[in-house]
Amino acid sequence: MGVSQAGLAQWSGLSRGTLAAIEAGHDSKVSSLEAVTQALESRGVIFTKDGIAQKMEWSDPVPPPEIRKRVISGLNDARRARGNPMLIDDED
Repeated sequence: MGVSQAGLAQWSGLSRGTLAAIEAGHDSKVSSLEAVTQALESRGVIFTKDGIAQKMEWSDPVPPPEIRKRVISGLNDARRARGNPMLIDDED
């Protein structure tokens, strides 16, 4: 997702060691997982049943829905090819 352990540690208030343990699949406290979730959600990450998405933020003026859908579709094709989280339109 393009964030370092150091960055996520700062955002979540957890140590890098705790984050490394989570990444390695070790048993983790629910409170640690909640801290990571809240840190990421506060930066626009959305956890979905199919994985992870990110909010698409539009500058003014916000384009009409049909344009937004085409733009997001094209961006998601590129993001999918790179293994990045999908974008969702927060205007819908």
